[in-house]
Amino acid sequence: MSGFIFAADYVLINNIRERDVDKLEAMMCKNIKTQTPDLSSKIDELIDALDGQIIESSWSSSGGYDETGFGKRISRESWSYRIKTSAARTYDIMVTWVIIDTSSPGKMGLFNLSLFDYDLYQCYGPGSISDEDLLNCYLVRIFAE
Repeated sequence: MSGFIFAADYVLINNIRERDVDKLEAMMCKNIKTQTPDLSSKIDELIDALDGQIIESSWSSSGGYDETGFGKRISRESWSYRIKTSAARTYDIMVTWVIIDTSSPGKMGLFNLSLFDYDLYQCYGPGSISDEDLLNCYLVRIFAE
């Protein structure tokens, strides 16, 4: 685990657990802050969509992306959490963090925070879910262009 992901993982999951909207909003990239009307309410919606208290969380890397050339540098990391709650529910939270983007500095910071209903996804069965059904499994998506 990179030191960056470990630090972001600890802070992010604790801010969700503690329902600290201000700290979560401060982590967001400038583009999310300008493109998402009433961002605080959207973060509240994500937190409220979790049924119960977080009792267990684990993470896995979804990969990274690095590009250098033509006068620009881009570096981002993506990972997901598997969250289990006191209400016996399971969720995935998808995260993308832009570490540097010299061509679009407004993307630097928390670029994507999406809550996915893992239990609902499992109801469709492996290999049988359509793209439309998959999108319906997202409970809340906060992301930037």
